[in-house]
Amino acid sequence: MEQSTILPNPDEIATISLHERCEQRFIEFVNVTRLDIVVPAIFVAIVVFFFVGDETHLLPSGLSIIVTQAIVYFIGLWFVIFPHRALFVELLRGDLNTRAMWIYGLAPIAIMFLGLVAVLLSLPTNEPIRQLAPNLMFHRRDIAGALFAPFGEEIVFRVWLQTRLQQGLGRVGELFGGARLRAWFSAAGAFLCGLLFLANHANGFEAWSIYAFAAWVTWLRYRHGSLGATLIAHTGWNAALLLLGILILTHVLK
Repeated sequence: MEQSTILPNPDEIATISLHERCEQRFIEFVNVTRLDIVVPAIFVAIVVFFFVGDETHLLPSGLSIIVTQAIVYFIGLWFVIFPHRALFVELLRGDLNTRAMWIYGLAPIAIMFLGLVAVLLSLPTNEPIRQLAPNLMFHRRDIAGALFAPFGEEIVFRVWLQTRLQQGLGRVGELFGGARLRAWFSAAGAFLCGLLFLANHANGFEAWSIYAFAAWVTWLRYRHGSLGATLIAHTGWNAALLLLGILILTHVLK
């Protein structure tokens, strides 16, 4: 005997905003890919792999746990996402068109990069630049981090963590004040995710640029549900820091 399918009420579908539909896609993606289990499991595997490899001297010289984490997260998460790539593609755009997605992603990065270059090149001495140098990207291993880290970090922070935080605190908002408070509690979840993203980065609570970047990508995910825009922004940010490091290394710190 065939099982009857209950179709959703068209009136109910019409009342769901585009923003809410984007959020539902994120929740569905987290559920079907089992990121609640996958992300902690990959993190544990990274720690074990790095420390075991370091003790046995099997890891290449100069390979840091940050680069190890970026590469392993990229490979592990890609295998998890690939069977659900159609749903993943839906997350990329959110409620933005392709042009807006690139503008949101690249414009702030261009402003940041040009502004920093202008400031650094106008300094009367190189001493402030030498103090800044340890926080910039100089080494070849940083290229691996710049290429692989955005994908893994966006999946972990913007897809998994931010989705769960917004979802969980949104339910608290419903409990206390219904739909009127849900948006505020969901925004609080996004804010908390931004703070955790800061804590995950070296000198995150000391650099104003990291504050601005964390706020920007977290807001993009919260407001537009566009993973593509955050990936562009994150990759562009890392590329700008890499180019800035090369510029300073080759033209300033001769």
